[in-house]
Amino acid sequence: KATDYVVPKPIERGLKNQMRVLLIEDHRLPMIHYRLMIRAGASDEPAEKAGLANLMLDVMRQGTARRDARSLSSEVDGMGGQLSASAARDYMAITGQFLSRDWRNGLDILADVAQNPSFKSDEVERSRGRVLGQIQQTRDQNGLLAQEHANALVYGSHPYARPVVGDGGSVSNLTRDDLVRFHDQYFVPNLALLVVVGDF
Repeated sequence: KATDYVVPKPIERGLKNQMRVLLIEDHRLPMIHYRLMIRAGASDEPAEKAGLANLMLDVMRQGTARRDARSLSSEVDGMGGQLSASAARDYMAITGQFLSRDWRNGLDILADVAQNPSFKSDEVERSRGRVLGQIQQTRDQNGLLAQEHANALVYGSHPYARPVVGDGGSVSNLTRDDLVRFHDQYFVPNLALLVVVGDF
């Protein structure tokens, strides 16, 4: 008879820089999963800069001061790992998954992406093009359009009324400096929580 899975109790630590860390051991697979969460998101953007968090995170995945887009992708793929980033209304997250033997390199990559994004101008424009394409595609999806209108009716002028990805006008007007300022304002230790789950 199979036994019910019991979620392990996390070990919580607070670092001197006020960052919180949750550690959850799970040795069923030789994998380690990192999730760095920032307690800020799309609802913290100025109304005229809707989509700022989403675009910023997309660009952050395209290279750092130490690793350009190609070398970053190659290093992650070479370890059989995964790296992603996403923005929500109230938080932002960078997620990495690696074999447990690569835990140190994986953590170094995650930290590098979080702390040292290069925000190269060509990558900003490339990411902007991707996001604008995604926004254009949503114009053909009635369900998403209905949701946007419902949010606007329910939330009015509240930030929740705006789509996380922004709109064509706001995203087109975002600058590299906007991304750098938003990163520097919110990617700080006292707003960060690192969750580590897996075989460590």
